[in-house]
Amino acid sequence: MVDTSASPDGDHDKSIPYRGFGSPASSETKSDETFCSPTQLRSTALAYSSPKPAVPPRRAIGSRLLSWLDPRKSDIQQLMIKLSAQFEGIGDVTKYDKDDPKHPLNNPNLIREIHFVGRSATDTSIVDLSSFLTNNDTFGAITELWLNNNLISDEGASSIASFLQLPYCALVELWLGQNNIGPVGTALLSAALSSNEGSQLKCLGLYKNPIENGGAGCLAQMLRGNHKLSTVDIHGCMYDGKKSGGGEGVGGDGGE
Repeated sequence: MVDTSASPDGDHDKSIPYRGFGSPASSETKSDETFCSPTQLRSTALAYSSPKPAVPPRRAIGSRLLSWLDPRKSDIQQLMIKLSAQFEGIGDVTKYDKDDPKHPLNNPNLIREIHFVGRSATDTSIVDLSSFLTNNDTFGAITELWLNNNLISDEGASSIASFLQLPYCALVELWLGQNNIGPVGTALLSAALSSNEGSQLKCLGLYKNPIENGGAGCLAQMLRGNHKLSTVDIHGCMYDGKKSGGGEGVGGDGGE
């Protein structure tokens, strides 16, 4: 879990809870609002990104083939067809109180979680899925998105961030571990969480991604203003070409 205990240095601003990503920056230099600015987060990631690729391409040959063929695209399309039928059946939710058992979102048969783990899904498929949720899940039906162990890079992370920043996004858990998300993708996810004050996200899994120091820094900055997240999993991530064996502020393993 994210550590909200005192800083190891013991001298940080008490109004900003320490989140376990190293010593907090001085509150005298930047306000919370500036420190967590989405633009600032993206700039920070770009500044810390190395000019070389974040990590040698994983399954490089297979990734190229999948980027052309993307055999999982049809699976994503079938999923979207099923979800589309569900969203059309929800109807007008404004007629019901949120706690009303008859509220459409309280239907036990409703699909609330999307699990697409270890399916070699590429950015193209993830962009399609994220765009679909952005345009259709205005009810806040989907609360968990599990996309571990795929072929998602910064492009896919960017599309997910676009959904994550919407006020009606109801995601509580987002698992993106063991992909190829770099510092820019991490910055965009951090920026989305910073800009969406009503975010419900409690768990963010980014383990075994090449987020580098820039991405880790953006997460740390975002956590200064986000007090909803309780688990941020970054174990086994790449920091400037070196893999971490663990890390402070890490909770759970985002199991598949």
